[in-house]
Amino acid sequence: MGSKSEEYREWVENVAEENEGFQEIQEALRDLARSGGRVLNFSHHDLDGTTSAAIMKLGLEALGAEVHSRFPMGFHLSPGELLRRLRECEPVDAVLITDRGTDESYDELTRLHERIILIDHHPSRSSPKRCLWYNPSISDGDQTAAAHLCHMLITSLGISSPYLDFYALLGCRGDFAFDPVTGERGEFVRPFIDYAEEALPNLFQVVKGRPTRYDIAFRDRTTRINQIAEILNASCYAHNYSGRSPKLSGIYGPTLCFQILRRVVEEEWPLQEMNFTEIEEWLRGFPEGEVLSEIYRLYLEDWERAMEEMERVTRIAVAGETSVYFVMGRETPLMPLAASVKLHELKRSEDGEVLLVVFHEGPSSINISARGTGDQIHCGFLLNALARRIGERYGLAREVSGGGHLKAGECIVPLKVLKMEKVMEEFTALLHDIGLIDHLYRKGSLPKSGFKRAEELGLRYIGR
Repeated sequence: MGSKSEEYREWVENVAEENEGFQEIQEALRDLARSGGRVLNFSHHDLDGTTSAAIMKLGLEALGAEVHSRFPMGFHLSPGELLRRLRECEPVDAVLITDRGTDESYDELTRLHERIILIDHHPSRSSPKRCLWYNPSISDGDQTAAAHLCHMLITSLGISSPYLDFYALLGCRGDFAFDPVTGERGEFVRPFIDYAEEALPNLFQVVKGRPTRYDIAFRDRTTRINQIAEILNASCYAHNYSGRSPKLSGIYGPTLCFQILRRVVEEEWPLQEMNFTEIEEWLRGFPEGEVLSEIYRLYLEDWERAMEEMERVTRIAVAGETSVYFVMGRETPLMPLAASVKLHELKRSEDGEVLLVVFHEGPSSINISARGTGDQIHCGFLLNALARRIGERYGLAREVSGGGHLKAGECIVPLKVLKMEKVMEEFTALLHDIGLIDHLYRKGSLPKSGFKRAEELGLRYIGR
């Protein structure tokens, strides 16, 4: 066993000893495995979510449990969705929710099932009281991914394999927990990435080629893990392309991605020998290769359109030392992803930090995303404040969701409940609040209520 592997295992053991939530979930999973329990896993529908589900299924089933994986749309799991799925899968010994948030609203689900387990990495202002949960990032302290946390738990139970490493590496790349081109990696995720780089060095090899959505710092090079992560993340949204290609009719993206992840294990792919030069070479190895190639073609078309839309960004405000930019588009679904690339381009032209807000109107919902370069404004808290404002004003608390991380947040508003114009009105009102708070703070006359509102809006520079 390599030295990095030993160091990672020791680090996981130390985390387990110091974190009560980790220990409680560790014991619960061990009990489920011993009894051959049935686990119903709801995971997020992106790459981090699907890889988290793949890790828990592979790991828990190796220990003797039975795992059923589901990927409903949306972020928070609703009581109605849980009840419907419980009826489908009876009996269920535990409900496992991965990469879908950690807040007190999940306590409501314990009315439907007594054993609710949450594994998540999103910051939250409140924590559940009646669920088992593990989230080292709940107070915004650690950069990681849900797949990494799942990998830690399965590792702590004595299960390991290159496929689990591969899944966790993809999840971490999907949620920007590390950058294999620059070598950057969060402190919390570092022990795992160091180990994975030693175990799967071919995936970290930097090559000249088309930059992926993850290659932000350098736009003339990439790595194999970035290439694989990009196409698999695109596959999670295959259903959005069904109207543009008959080849994709009836396909639900997260299920497709999960199926491909499972196939890598079932067919015992030699991960250490993957040395393709173009992602198309990798795609040809799957029965789903034709479908993936079609997704990739449409994805690249959308990426080019999204990057063109990014040229229309406009600076709309300054808060603290952060310049706030805005861009709006319709039927260009990759705009929030392209924003990450544009963000760093804008940063090179600014003295301070940059926050870029993207309004995108799709066929069924309005997606507002925020991407930031610094820590002065919390993107997740900002868009959670927008979601709460809309929910309270229009009585749509269950239909509108928002939140995220320090440097990346999202708010989704279904068009069936509210039109774009109304959402824009609420966002404009939010900007007015930010401008007023910033003005009063600079003058030294911000009242106590203003400091509280600043915290709600994620204006972290206020009061420092």
